[in-house]
Amino acid sequence: MSSPVVVKPVKSVRERKRLSEVSAMLQGPTPGDVALVYGGQQFLLPAQVLAVMRAAAQALDAGETVVIAGQEDTLTSQEAADMLNVSRPHLLKMARQGALSHVMAGTHHRFPLSAVQKFARESQRDRTQALREISPPDGYQDGDF
Repeated sequence: MSSPVVVKPVKSVRERKRLSEVSAMLQGPTPGDVALVYGGQQFLLPAQVLAVMRAAAQALDAGETVVIAGQEDTLTSQEAADMLNVSRPHLLKMARQGALSHVMAGTHHRFPLSAVQKFARESQRDRTQALREISPPDGYQDGDF
């Protein structure tokens, strides 16, 4: 995760006027896709980015400091088990054995989404490698089975 970004409210009259204009524009109805032109290229803004921009502009316009920090999604043990296509008891066993990182929230296990995704990728890679090792070099033929 990246470090939090702290943005202090603007002080100059000219910058406050520009900020107020942007804030008012962002608070209005969105007529469709919103684009950003940067370095001569146009980019369509995802709805999530637009929502952050709206909230930040509104807070700065009100004279507030804005702090933007990421927070990783966590999964319940059942959500993680479903994602990995394993049973919940097996998932908890893997967690206790240290194969899958987790945190405890009281008596409940929580699994960082990135850890579950990484485990899924590594498991798929390991299965693919194991299959390559037991498969004939030229593959199977119709009469092999």
